Amino acid sequence: MIVLTITVPLLFVATAGYVLANPDKAEKIAGWIWRGCARVHGAFDQKAVAFSVQGDVNTARAALAKNIPDGVIGGKLKVVWASPEEAQAHMRGGEVVVFMRRSRHQEENIANALMAYLPRAVVPRARRYVDRETMRAIDLTIAREILRFSDMPTGALDMFFEQHLDQALATESDLRERLEEVDAIDLHGWLTRVMLGEYRIMGDMLHPGQCDEVCLRDARGFRTWLGQLARREPYDYTIPLQYKGRYLRTGIIFVALRGKLETEGLTPYRRRAKRLIYQEKCDAVYLMARDDNILAVRDLRDDLTSDALVENVATYEYALRSDFAARRVHRERAIIVVLRRRRVAEELPVDDPDLADALAEEIEIFDPGSETATRAESVAAASHELPTNDAEHHRIEGQPATSNPRKHGASDA
Repeated sequence: MIVLTITVPLLFVATAGYVLANPDKAEKIAGWIWRGCARVHGAFDQKAVAFSVQGDVNTARAALAKNIPDGVIGGKLKVVWASPEEAQAHMRGGEVVVFMRRSRHQEENIANALMAYLPRAVVPRARRYVDRETMRAIDLTIAREILRFSDMPTGALDMFFEQHLDQALATESDLRERLEEVDAIDLHGWLTRVMLGEYRIMGDMLHPGQCDEVCLRDARGFRTWLGQLARREPYDYTIPLQYKGRYLRTGIIFVALRGKLETEGLTPYRRRAKRLIYQEKCDAVYLMARDDNILAVRDLRDDLTSDALVENVATYEYALRSDFAARRVHRERAIIVVLRRRRVAEELPVDDPDLADALAEEIEIFDPGSETATRAESVAAASHELPTNDAEHHRIEGQPATSNPRKHGASDA
């Protein structure tokens, strides 16, 4: 009797603690319980569907959101049942209504709920400033990644392919090209950590203003640039590592070869970062590496964190997609560090010998208007033309200088 008196409160406390610490998994467990009850009485079926779908989707969403910028994927999925009359009212008000089947059709319910949820959850403010085809491809790509989550019910991914992806490809003529481009970006882990992170900031900047061709062109240009970088062949230096649009101004630095780091250290990369921040006024500079070079990016991050014009720093370390080795090169993990530039009316004076050397370099920029690379000159060269410094350009990328970058350039980072 005494044991029972002690055990019940402890069990209640332990259960409450688990629910508070793992609300999404608790929803899944509740779904299992209600599904068992539904087999006895059909009245419990709605609760079984709601808790099961919420638990599966929200658990996978939480895992995806661990290493991406805040605000890229919004609030949790919440299933609310409505009568036919209420559903009509919701549709007239612009809300999304999803028809669910009984709890035994769990895979289909998850796929349908997910495709209704993502257009409301993924960068909601930015969507109006990005073309529809791009956002459609993004939603489908993220849905596929969520459904690949190991705890998802078997068959949910197949149901998504059958009822959503395959049908969309069959009826939307421009979608396949966009989907292949977005998938290539996602393969590197750049979709949620770079592309959508920048889209979210652009959306916050422009909201609630009207969408125009300028922001649409900027968003398309940024997607095209990232897609070209993601699909570039090994030993290809022809794709510029800076994008400069009206609202999006971004640079990327790949820390590629371990041997290069051992001979020259971080100095070339530090100089390039300072050039992108101070001279090119990039609002974001991304430092990237994989596997053995992750430690070097951490060191470079620590070195640049205290810079006068670096406002904040975010670090994302993650496992690469399971198909990365088959499609690109055998790598398992990656790191992305983003340096956000401080916006000030007048640039702060900085006494840094690396900065003078950095400003003497040339750098290629992706022009979203023409979708080609243009070359920016340094302040020191403003009054006269400098010869192209190919050797420095290739050293920054972590590869030896060559006379023909298309033929000899850089290996895949």
